[in-house]
Amino acid sequence: MAQVYWCARNLDTVFGFSGNHHFLVIRLDEGESFPPFSSESESGTNFITLAAFNEDGNLKFGENNKADVTAVKEYLNPGKYKDNWTDYDLEYKLIEPPKGMSDEKFAHLIAMLAARYNDNQKHKKVRYVLDAENCAAWINTMMWVAGLSESVREALSEFSGVDWGEEFVIDPEMFS
Repeated sequence: MAQVYWCARNLDTVFGFSGNHHFLVIRLDEGESFPPFSSESESGTNFITLAAFNEDGNLKFGENNKADVTAVKEYLNPGKYKDNWTDYDLEYKLIEPPKGMSDEKFAHLIAMLAARYNDNQKHKKVRYVLDAENCAAWINTMMWVAGLSESVREALSEFSGVDWGEEFVIDPEMFS
């Protein structure tokens, strides 16, 4: 049964501990897939990461970003990655689907919404703003479109360290 997690890790910079990058993880069952996305694996756990990043001043979707994947792998198998310079300090929260929706259907919905954003960004750009329209706002908007209440989204988006943009939303049409 697939499950979706809202995650945060240190930024992928020398001073990464000064802020968080937000991303989603879809944990998959053995042999499960979510086309068009490819999965990663560590310690018997298969997963996909989904996020948005600043690319040329725009909020651009990306799957299985190297730093996001490394953060998940560090968490799943800390002994193997203990000598990495990164230590992304991954934090995560399981997202409970809206009432009446199974974990499996919710995971498929999230993958579909990410794919729609990916398609739409080819024709329309969302301007990236560090403290507003950023990775956290991307997830917050997707969760709003998926049917999660503001209070639930607010609780899910709070992590240790500096979080910017988690209370903002971008154009929800990007996910349709």
